[in-house]
Amino acid sequence: MFARNFKRIIPRVVNLSCGLENVVKYGQKSFTRNIAPASIRVVRYSQLRELDELKPVNIGVIGCGRIAQVHIKNLFNIRGVNLHWLVDNKTENIEQIQRYFCLQHVNGYNVDRLDGLLDDPSLDGVLVLSSTSVHTEQCCQVLKKGKAVFVEKPAGETIQDISHCFETAEKQKQVLVTGYNRRFDASFQELYSSFHNGSIGKPIFIKLTSRDCPRPSIEFLKSCDQEGCNLISDMAIHDIDTLVWLTKAEQPESVFVQTHIHHPDMVAGGWEDAVMMMLKYTSGIIACIDVVRESKYGYDIRVEDNTEFNQGVIQHIHSMRKSPFLYHRMQRFDWIVFGDQGQLTVGPCRTTSLRRDKASGSTTSNLQYSFLDRFEKAYKNELEHFIQCVRGKEKSSVKKDESLMTWLIIEKALESWRNKNVVYF
Repeated sequence: MFARNFKRIIPRVVNLSCGLENVVKYGQKSFTRNIAPASIRVVRYSQLRELDELKPVNIGVIGCGRIAQVHIKNLFNIRGVNLHWLVDNKTENIEQIQRYFCLQHVNGYNVDRLDGLLDDPSLDGVLVLSSTSVHTEQCCQVLKKGKAVFVEKPAGETIQDISHCFETAEKQKQVLVTGYNRRFDASFQELYSSFHNGSIGKPIFIKLTSRDCPRPSIEFLKSCDQEGCNLISDMAIHDIDTLVWLTKAEQPESVFVQTHIHHPDMVAGGWEDAVMMMLKYTSGIIACIDVVRESKYGYDIRVEDNTEFNQGVIQHIHSMRKSPFLYHRMQRFDWIVFGDQGQLTVGPCRTTSLRRDKASGSTTSNLQYSFLDRFEKAYKNELEHFIQCVRGKEKSSVKKDESLMTWLIIEKALESWRNKNVVYF
């Protein structure tokens, strides 16, 4: 009896979230000790047994800029994942991440040490979160060392580069996941399902709207596609990818682009801040994408399924605390798919669902502040998908033909932008 009772009170310490939290178990009670100011999760015995059965996944991170903060935070919420190391050209970027997440125990290295770090047999995968200009080089370097890769969009800046990444992954029999986060959002996934189950009949129009607020910093714009139109290659790429995903990589027949620069600060750098893009498909679909760098209101996404007999709205509310070193944007996104039997709309998410109706009028809460708020869950989902791919439980949902079609449309759109005419595929 004593032995059985003694066994119950022996504490079991479990290291989760890269060593940021220790969960101490006494019987059926749980409490924490030595907790760092990061994500805290208390687990039950059933989860502990599950965790014991999981093979630990060791992940390295290349690039410690603004988006790394999002992905590293999400790593802490995936059981059985360890952060192995951080790599960046700037020591201050590594130190900032280490301070913010209390990761002083995680070593940081300059990028020139990367090749040696990839020789570690215990390393399972790498998040490539560096500048787009080095994505292809670093992706292929990691893949050739037999490690899985999650890369922020896009995997390269040309069709040849993107194709090379996928070919390398195929040759090495390794996982390659590109971070097109909208695919992993619940509203967009329901839009996709409704579109393909015939609920609105034959699709006729697809309209996409994306609007930033406030404008990105000049420093950020200087780091984006200086040879082309970064409004297309950096911002509209999400709309283009979602269009490709929705149409199952159908090749358009033509594209026509019109742009303008409205704000004086943007004129100096020659950065367009408004674009309208029209695409025509041989199937009869006409798609329109409008993107603006600055809007004076909040982050707006809607999902509606409008038919003769049914009208519904699906809204997903997400929130995320503000980071001390991430710039935030207020954005509006609208997605409308019109068919001969009805319409689907992805629209605004607000901070709360409260609506006030009075004699003087109706009011609602503010729109969500930034893309980080709206797609918080989508960012988590895409990283969980990557880890499941590393564990062999899922296959990458971002396909080679889709990634190539997304960039083909971007290249044709840039050609139309330069020549100011319709470009055919």
